[in-house]
Amino acid sequence: MIAAPQLLSGVMSILFPGWSAPGVFRSKASTRSVICTPVDQRQGAETHPDLLAEPHPRGAYFTRGLEVCSEKVFREGLRQSRDEAVLTHLESEAASIAQAVLGGRPDLRARSLLVEVHYPHGAMAHKIRFATQDSLLAAGFAVSDRRPLLTAQDVVVLSQLPPERAYAGACERYASMGSLAAGDALVAVLVRDPRQTDLQAGICADGRWMWLR
Repeated sequence: MIAAPQLLSGVMSILFPGWSAPGVFRSKASTRSVICTPVDQRQGAETHPDLLAEPHPRGAYFTRGLEVCSEKVFREGLRQSRDEAVLTHLESEAASIAQAVLGGRPDLRARSLLVEVHYPHGAMAHKIRFATQDSLLAAGFAVSDRRPLLTAQDVVVLSQLPPERAYAGACERYASMGSLAAGDALVAVLVRDPRQTDLQAGICADGRWMWLR
């Protein structure tokens, strides 16, 4: 036999589901206009103390499902689906890249990191670059806004190579041309497959390229 609180909780979840799911009083279109992340009550109370109280030490009568939601800047359909997916997880992806740099090359904290992003759309590349720079700063790295340069001939030659060879070749050229000095290192962020929404990254330092993820 189902206890009354459990039965009532089940009915309420059907009538009033989370913002990320449609319900009796919420259309599918309205749910697609927000981005929601599930949180527990303690975490929600820490991030939104004006809206949520700390959980009672003895627990609650009902099981609560909490979500933190933010409205999308662009209406559904105005942005390409891949761009939307990348932006949805950009903060966590950028933080993951910074942690990968820290784990793979902790010695680079003594250098100045340049960030380069290869993405089909310029506006998106700018957002990804800014988020990556911000996460690297938060991880304790020194970040430069400079960009390494290649000659036009280098770009033509490297663009004809597969990514594994192209990035290694570009890294060697950066070092030989002096675009990356001894006190510099480059973090490159890219999408290697047009069907992917996760970001890959690598490091160029001292003329040597290393994939991070």
